[in-house]
Amino acid sequence: MPPLEFDVVEELSRWACFAPIDKPKRPTPQPSVTKPQAVPVSTTTNEAPHPTSHPPVRTIRNTDKTPGRNDPCSCGSGKKYKNCCRLTSRR
Repeated sequence: MPPLEFDVVEELSRWACFAPIDKPKRPTPQPSVTKPQAVPVSTTTNEAPHPTSHPPVRTIRNTDKTPGRNDPCSCGSGKKYKNCCRLTSRR
């Protein structure tokens, strides 16, 4: 029977699941230096510019002033609209 005292780290280092994986090194990419290209400039000034900006989009808003659920009722009963006239207006 093997002795009970042994080095756990040494034993586990021999196991395949704990062995270090040798990954192949990827070659480091060399930075490529490119020269800036010249952009041709238009000599005519009467060209129309390209429309790059669009007109702002307007948000559609509800202009009707309808009472909210928790607003006081307009009939003057003192109740909330949801417990008073809302029930009769839905029928």
